[in-house]
Amino acid sequence: MIIPSVLVITAIMMSPLQAVQQSRDNKFQKSDVNEIERVFSSYNQALVEKKYQELPRYVQVPFVIADGMPRIITEIGVVVAGLRRTRESLDERGYAKSIPGKAHISVLASDRVLVNRIINHYKKDGSLLESRANFYLMIKSSEGWKIAGTVQQEVAYAGKMY
Repeated sequence: MIIPSVLVITAIMMSPLQAVQQSRDNKFQKSDVNEIERVFSSYNQALVEKKYQELPRYVQVPFVIADGMPRIITEIGVVVAGLRRTRESLDERGYAKSIPGKAHISVLASDRVLVNRIINHYKKDGSLLESRANFYLMIKSSEGWKIAGTVQQEVAYAGKMY
């Protein structure tokens, strides 16, 4: 699709200049993979536990969402409110926890990656509620790695490369 690609490119271009300047001086390393996983795990845990006040530590604006209604969000409060609505919509169906699947990381630059993964959401009885797949645009700045957007994906295609 052209629209999601344009949105991702726009978000990358709108990212802080400092992050772009870092890519000239640093190389992407195994420690970056570990940090990306730590940030994603903390982000996921904050959502599971409804600790919405912690989410700005893990997300940044501009924030790109490429789904049925692609958009760029420029206010952190709006990003958090959207994540909250999505998370709380699971409660009505007996939600208990979310477990991220294996991350497939595509390095765009030393300070920009796309993380492709499935998130499995489980009910209180332990059964699978649903699975969702996304690409997460993550950007490294002076504050560390943060999620700068999501692109929805059909679960059947998660992790596949052609």
